[in-house]
Order: sequence, then structure tokens, then C-alpha cells
Amino acid sequence: MRINPKDLVDGLKKLLVEANTGLRSDVFEALKKAKEEETSENGQKVLSMLIENAEIAQKEKKPLCQDTGYVDFYFHWPEGVDVPGDLQEIADEAVKQTYREESYRFSIVDDPVFERKNTGDNSPANITVLPSREKELKITTMIKGAGSDNASAVLMLKPSSSEQDIIEAVLSQVKDFGAKSCPPLVVGIGIGASFDRVAYLSKKALLRPIDEANPDKKYAQLERKILEKINALRIGPSGLGGKATALNVSIEHAPCHMATLPIAINLNCYALRYAQTVLGGS
Repeated sequence: MRINPKDLVDGLKKLLVEANTGLRSDVFEALKKAKEEETSENGQKVLSMLIENAEIAQKEKKPLCQDTGYVDFYFHWPEGVDVPGDLQEIADEAVKQTYREESYRFSIVDDPVFERKNTGDNSPANITVLPSREKELKITTMIKGAGSDNASAVLMLKPSSSEQDIIEAVLSQVKDFGAKSCPPLVVGIGIGASFDRVAYLSKKALLRPIDEANPDKKYAQLERKILEKINALRIGPSGLGGKATALNVSIEHAPCHMATLPIAINLNCYALRYAQTVLGGS
């Protein structure tokens, strides 16, 4: 199956607009539920504004947030799919065209330490290619801003660490940075794998619908425990106090070395910007 590079660019551009302007439906419903259950007057006001903001963004096709972030593309690549050309260049071209045409903010600098000069088009994109057994190419994009990324962390716990140690590590991160991350939060946690891979697991956790628990009952229970304890902190919407500090906690786990216990705590603001499509070919 061959996919024309131009068709792929066009498909990615549509995804970027959808992700930047439309709040994921499961998150939107969770916001409405959080407003119904919120006991703080300030919290209710903030949640009302967030819901209204999401409705306006969807209706007018305007960005949910002024920080239109950096772009992640996940390509779930089946055997036999062929796209002529360089995939990184194709992804970058889609980002350049979209961010210029839609007047989204350019947020990427080309050198992280010295010049820190803006690239002027929000490229490059981060791309991840994953093998797939499906027949069509599935593409997921996620937009993440700096506020919540600055509040995230990778930790290497002792291999003897307990479930309670993991809970305390997450709570410590939320206590220190949760109010700065535009709560209510969606929290993705990676556990296991390796130092570099566990961060990917935490972002993968954010991509899971928030009404889907981990299929492993032990980890599903851990998700519920952490969510309850985060909300007991009463940081609340926008850090102004209240019940809704987090809308959801999702965990992805993987085998790890017997002498390590990596965890990644990925805090995302309420604006979980995500879109997905499937492309065929000829």
C-alpha cells in the first residue's frame, strides 16, 4: 500500500488543527462532571470558564491555549505501507504549513542551551514509529505545552521501593508543581522499562481514554488510589482550591531490570490536545 506524501501532509495538517482546537470528548465530559461535583465556589467558576473556553475553541476553530506547544506524531505502521520520501521531513512540513496558515504560536527553539533561536515555524516535530498488525496506517498526534511539561519528572527509585513509595513520589510532584500546571490535571504515569523508555510510557498513558482503566486490576486499583490522594490535596482548578485537582490518573507499565525501578510522572493540564486518524492508500 503506497501513500502519497502530499496526502500524508494534508492528513497531518487536519490532525493538528483538530488537536489544537478541540478538547477530547472524554476530557470534556470529565470537566462537566467535575463541575457538578465541585464543592468550592472558586473551583466551580474556573471549571465553568474552562468548559466555555473549550466550546468557543471548538465552534470558532481557535486554539484551546495560546501555548500551541510542540508536536508529537505517533505512526502505527503496518507491514507493506510505503510512503516515498523522508518521514521526518513530511511531518515537519505539515507542522510548518499548519502553524503558519493558522497563525499558531511558534514555540520551538533550535538550540536548547546557547542561541535558543526560534525556528520560526514550530518545527521539528517529534515522531515515533510503532509496528502495527493493522492493515491501515493509524496516526496519533498530541500537542503539549511547556507549563505542564516543566512540571513532569523521571525518577529512578530503589528496586525495593513499595507501592506506597510510588504514591508518595507522585503526590510530592503534584504538591510541588500541580498548581503551576493549569489544573485540573490529567496524570500519566510510566512504571518500569528503562530511564529513557519510561517517559514514553507516561505519555502513552495520557493517550488512553480517561474512562478506561488499566486492564491489570492491580494497576487499575493503584490508579484509583493515586487519583483519590491527589484530589485530597485540594489544590483545585487553577490552584484556587477545590476537589478537582486531577480528572484522571492512567498508568502504563513494562518489565524492567531487577536492579531498577524507573517511574515517569507526566502532568498534563486540562487541555489534553489529541487527535487520531487512519489513512489508506493505493
